[in-house]
Amino acid sequence: HGDQANIAGTEVALLLTSIAPPSAAHRAGLGVGDVLLRFEGEPLLEVRDLQRKLMRAGGQSIKLDVLRGVDHRVVEVFVD
Repeated sequence: HGDQANIAGTEVALLLTSIAPPSAAHRAGLGVGDVLLRFEGEPLLEVRDLQRKLMRAGGQSIKLDVLRGVDHRVVEVFVD
């Protein structure tokens, strides 16, 4: 699950507040406190936006721009 967060230089981002252990996010190494900035290069405007994009990406690998502390990284996630 995520909440909206304001990050310098980014209008909207999603803060991960919980991760289910068997989930794709957990397998990709995402954790509570990580901030999701973009999904396949597109900004994430709200949690429902992320959920819709994940449903459409079922069975594919996607790239998420993630901020963890001060480290920015791109994480590849296989969506079941």
